[in-house]
Amino acid sequence: MVWVFDGHVWNMKLLDPDVFTSFSLASLTELPAAVLLALFLDRWGRRWMGFASVFLCGIFSFVAIATPSGSTMVAMAIIARLGMNIAANIGFQYAAEIPPTVMRAQGVSLIHIIGYIAHILGPYIIYLISESKFLLTTSYFYDPKITQPLF
Repeated sequence: MVWVFDGHVWNMKLLDPDVFTSFSLASLTELPAAVLLALFLDRWGRRWMGFASVFLCGIFSFVAIATPSGSTMVAMAIIARLGMNIAANIGFQYAAEIPPTVMRAQGVSLIHIIGYIAHILGPYIIYLISESKFLLTTSYFYDPKITQPLF
């Protein structure tokens, strides 16, 4: 989830009209995400809100990919980021509730360390796309020793 969130944040430079306008518009999704979460989380629960927000992000991400460059693509990407903001806020709540009470501090610390590692690896994964989309997909699922002879 960290990589998807970071991908939506870092992808703003690829959207029209310019990086500052796109980033400013996408940043406006933070407040509505928090308000929607506050209004509907108690009614629907974390599981369904998490599912709906990730589904919203996925659908609008694919629509943004299929849409030609322009204001429509920016709108689709911003709606996708809204869904990812909601999912990230739900994920922050899960981090404090999953570990047992006895080891909650260590568990939350471990979850944060894993998140920091994901943030560190994120730019390298984004860089893999510029090299090869095949390399990106195989880096997740296969051993490099197996895929090295293919290149």
